[in-house]
Amino acid sequence: MFSVLRGRDHLIFRLFVLCAFRHGELFALRWKSLHGATLQVDASLFRGQLGSPKTKSSEAAVAVPDSSVADLLV
Repeated sequence: MFSVLRGRDHLIFRLFVLCAFRHGELFALRWKSLHGATLQVDASLFRGQLGSPKTKSSEAAVAVPDSSVADLLV
């Protein structure tokens, strides 16, 4: 899949696979969620509505590989 996907789809797939985000957490991320090489999970998207993550322990900073951080900043 990594060799087939391009652009935004490639980045979304990388974050799913490498960082193990739930889909609602990934699609609720905003620019303010990015802190250096981490993404802070503080919201989740469910049925088009932003809310709290699925569990309290889901509210965490997720380490992002340097190559994915570079892709986010492009």
